[in-house]
Amino acid sequence: MRDARCVVPADDGGTRTIFEGINLDIIGGHITDITGPSGCGKSTLLTTIARLNPGGSARMSLDGTDSTTMNPQQWRLRVAYVNQRPVLMGETIRETLLFPWTLAVRKDDAGAARPTDDELRQALDRAGLADISLDRPVHDVSGGQYARVALLRTLLTRPRVLLADEVDAALDDASDAQIEKLIAEAAQAGMAVVRVRHRASDGLEDRLLRLENSTLTDITGAVSKAVGSTGTAAGTTAASADAGQMPDRGTPSSAQSGTNAGRSAR
Repeated sequence: MRDARCVVPADDGGTRTIFEGINLDIIGGHITDITGPSGCGKSTLLTTIARLNPGGSARMSLDGTDSTTMNPQQWRLRVAYVNQRPVLMGETIRETLLFPWTLAVRKDDAGAARPTDDELRQALDRAGLADISLDRPVHDVSGGQYARVALLRTLLTRPRVLLADEVDAALDDASDAQIEKLIAEAAQAGMAVVRVRHRASDGLEDRLLRLENSTLTDITGAVSKAVGSTGTAAGTTAASADAGQMPDRGTPSSAQSGTNAGRSAR
């Protein structure tokens, strides 16, 4: 993503800029957490990436394909956004989990094989929802169960990028642990994950970024690298800033090892 910008109407009849000049590279198999003060634009940044925000704009590409070659619905098949108050469609858990396959945009998606009941059952079991039947009314579940079903619904579609906007907010520790497990498994399978979080670090993140005053700063480990509107981290070469130079999952980060190579918030 390059030159992300969001401008919204102001109370005085003018406009207000939430952020501008924000650049970000992410890579499959990595988890990037974004923190920052309330009102700095964290959620707005995620909805801009998902092409859900009418006031947001950015130049984006996914796996080398420019976002302008896809309509917003096609983009969101690959770049999925989940917030902390999702709406679960359908009467039963089964209908809710299968709702994405009722959308017309999936008819042209070659990878859109509809999950079987066995696959849905296995997914629920992995999420710690073994006691939830597929025929259970969707609104007859607890808040923590509701959040896990919502996340499962998106993960079952296997997007290339998951944008998770405080999906663990207000959950008890047990539900939060199950959410963490689902996200960790998704990243291990190669999905790129970007999370907005207010909880203390759970140790899953490969990078920790802070958004404040239109500046995205990499605060991973001991070395912080401020990112300006040019998108190049301080002390980082263009080559090391490239997303392709990011370490494999499980490799110590450059911030942790005291070097700048391969760790760019961009």
